[in-house]
Amino acid sequence: MCKENRLYRLAVFVLRPLFEKIAGELSSPFELNFFVHYCPPLFVISRSFEDFEDIILDPDSHIVTKGGRTLHLTLREFELLEMFMSKPRQVFTRQQILQQLWGWSDDLETNVVEVYICALRNKLDDENRSLLRTVRGVGYALG
Repeated sequence: MCKENRLYRLAVFVLRPLFEKIAGELSSPFELNFFVHYCPPLFVISRSFEDFEDIILDPDSHIVTKGGRTLHLTLREFELLEMFMSKPRQVFTRQQILQQLWGWSDDLETNVVEVYICALRNKLDDENRSLLRTVRGVGYALG
């Protein structure tokens, strides 16, 4: 994704609520594209964020949007998605997920990873499992 498009998406994600509030106060129509185009210095934002396709994850505010719609994730679902988005297309084994999210290093017989993957797929509307892929016999990957 080109840098300008990422910058625009971040601007929309971070500043849209502010713009909508301001728009109610303005007497003339307010155009977000005009503002983004003519005020680029405002978008040098120190906040870090991850994006993949139409998903934007802001670790500072714990907000996730998909296609402009805010998703309500639990802390573990957020951490799981953040882990996948930090390295898109990398396959994470079940053991890596258990270690990173729960701190478990033993080979436990638990389905907690599968439960959270299923919940995350449901919230991401990933019915055909193309976004959160199962790599048979290995683990899971984003994309």
